[in-house]
Amino acid sequence: MLSRLGGEEFAVVLLGSSIEAAYARAKRIRISFAESCRFVTGRRVEATVCCGLAASSAAEETLGALLAASDTALYRAKAEGRNRVRRAGEPKPEGGASTVIRVA
Repeated sequence: MLSRLGGEEFAVVLLGSSIEAAYARAKRIRISFAESCRFVTGRRVEATVCCGLAASSAAEETLGALLAASDTALYRAKAEGRNRVRRAGEPKPEGGASTVIRVA
């Protein structure tokens, strides 16, 4: 299921998918978007995609809780320099983040 959350943010629900399968799919989307958006009507475009992922195997986990967890991961991806995919609960990489949203 795909849904626009507002502005340039989208949510994708992949029922029965593992976090690793979702990560691989999000990474392919990110790379494809960057490669296809280099030039639009002859002008160079620097567009990127950030993704935040969350997964649950618990039946009592709510969609709202999963969206909140994926949103936190999304903001972390943006804070680390954009054009990234991050999983909820994933430890921060060593060496600090760049100083410089859902799928944005």
